[in-house]
Amino acid sequence: MTEISIVIANFNNPELIRTCLESIDEFVLRPGLEVIIVDNGSENEELEILRSDRSHLSVKYLQKNMGFGYAINRGVELARGRDLVILNSDVEITDFSLQTLLTEFALANNHALWSPNLFDSDGNHQLASLPKLGRWPFWIQFSVFGEAVNYLSRKLGISNVRQTREDDQVSYLYGTCLIVKKEDFVRVGGFDEKYFLYFEDLDFCDRFRKIFGKNIWLKSRSQIIHQARGSSANANSMNWHHQRSKYLYAREAFGPIFALALIIFDTPLRVLYMAILRIGNK
Repeated sequence: MTEISIVIANFNNPELIRTCLESIDEFVLRPGLEVIIVDNGSENEELEILRSDRSHLSVKYLQKNMGFGYAINRGVELARGRDLVILNSDVEITDFSLQTLLTEFALANNHALWSPNLFDSDGNHQLASLPKLGRWPFWIQFSVFGEAVNYLSRKLGISNVRQTREDDQVSYLYGTCLIVKKEDFVRVGGFDEKYFLYFEDLDFCDRFRKIFGKNIWLKSRSQIIHQARGSSANANSMNWHHQRSKYLYAREAFGPIFALALIIFDTPLRVLYMAILRIGNK
């Protein structure tokens, strides 16, 4: 009987998906687990090699890159487990804390959305959640101003991620590693496929809260490693998708006037900011 389905969207970068699967084998593999990879038209045959010696692994191939949300939705359609783990392909599990978290989630038996804490390979905290966002907090967080602050913080070695060892009830979780019941994922409507990359997780959290309330938790005692943006082979392409999805989400969450204002004021500043970065990196 399948209890847990891990669903992974994959696009190229065979080394990342190999590391991800090996870490699942070491720290999560148990009876009742299946792993489903939906491949977005990768240009290598690594998944066939990885599947050959893993009876719990199945792969669905898409003819072209349809985006993260689309791929995850197709994987969930195939999932037989009661509980889902939606996992990025650039994740590495390094201890048994995620398995413990999955056991706790199954025992809780309520409508909830959980995520473990995120770290990079150097042990630095990554942003895994967000509080409730109004118009101006959203503008500050996702405009070029917020990106510039984050960039300077990284350069100066200053962390702007709130660190806690306690469970934290939040409004938003990033989609790096989400734990949710399959029936709840389906009832919410899955990921909105108009978001090719990015912001489908925030949109999902908005709809989850409307149906099930504020039962969204960052479980800080569990942790995984996330190679941020590692699952993309083209950083420029991802940046374009990030901007498009940001404006789409702003329109859905705050209205077309706010989204238009964000485009008008943020876009020229972003062009200037990128030009300054290019000059500074020469």
